[in-house]
Amino acid sequence: MTTQLEDLLALTRTGTSTFRGRATDNRGITRLYGGHLVAQSLAAACQTVDPSRHPHSIQTTFLRPAGTEDDDLDYQVDSTREGRLFSTRSVRVVQADRLVATSSVSFAAVELGEDVAGGMPAVPAPDQLASLQANVAADPGAWSARYRTWRHVDVRHVQTPRQRLEAPDVDSRGAQQVWLRVTERQPDDPGWHRVLLAFETDITLLSAALPALGLGSGEPEVAMASLDHIIWFHRPCRADDWLLHDQVREASSGVLHLVRGRIFDESGRLVASVAQQGLIRSGSR
Repeated sequence: MTTQLEDLLALTRTGTSTFRGRATDNRGITRLYGGHLVAQSLAAACQTVDPSRHPHSIQTTFLRPAGTEDDDLDYQVDSTREGRLFSTRSVRVVQADRLVATSSVSFAAVELGEDVAGGMPAVPAPDQLASLQANVAADPGAWSARYRTWRHVDVRHVQTPRQRLEAPDVDSRGAQQVWLRVTERQPDDPGWHRVLLAFETDITLLSAALPALGLGSGEPEVAMASLDHIIWFHRPCRADDWLLHDQVREASSGVLHLVRGRIFDESGRLVASVAQQGLIRSGSR
């Protein structure tokens, strides 16, 4: 029996290097979730590369808002480079004859070498924190519609957006830590868990910039859009175990904001790094 995320992210091969996938179930939200496109782009690229090579990075550019969940997504994969140690694939995401995103995925053969990474910040364990559903029920006005309908990943904020917004130290508002875990137990395939990790990385990342701007995620006049999303995979992990996403607003220029993230497993290993540039615009300003 397959899990809900296996069904949601499944791809059907339509040609030698073309695939089709269903759109995400947004429950009435018109804009598709960016992590869905990143995850399926990665999954499509992986099916065109020798399985002995593993993805070490994916960079996705969102070109326009994708349409509704009624239209399937077509993934067109091109071989950009096939070297002795590295492979690169370019992925075009098309929905209803419109190009909505592109991705570049880099793969590497596994080689032994130094294994060093920065330390995980000291934060409460996930079982000491309230679930996203509990936080939304307690303070629904503080959360955007996407968080109010989220269900595929258990999300636990170390500090809620309202707590960060009301923090006396303005500098601290630009950092947030969130525990994430896929809600259903998944198959053991390490490649599948990289796809799931890609799916998870976009859930809260851009919202890390909101409190530093004096904004809350539930304010109706706040418009947000991811523009570029980059993931570097450092080590294997399980997306159905708890992962800490340590996020910080790196820079802001006008309505463009850069946020970086470090993802750790519960043992403190750095498993991935993330960067995202996005647009945040408030009608109140």
